[in-house]
Amino acid sequence: MSIIFTWSALSKLAACLADLWGFRLVLAQATCSAFWQRTIAVVSERLGRLGKFGNRAARLLFKPSKRPS
Repeated sequence: MSIIFTWSALSKLAACLADLWGFRLVLAQATCSAFWQRTIAVVSERLGRLGKFGNRAARLLFKPSKRPS
């Protein structure tokens, strides 16, 4: 009985740790995504200050990817 209880406790602990690890990964991905969004916005803004050439460069550099539908 104690072996089953111990195994059950270990499996619950493992599930809890996996949930925490998954949360950390999601948080890291969100932070990374927000970082790149800010970086792209700043670079686009600075290129836009260059006028017509800067706007064209910003569009070419940060063109949204086309995903097949």
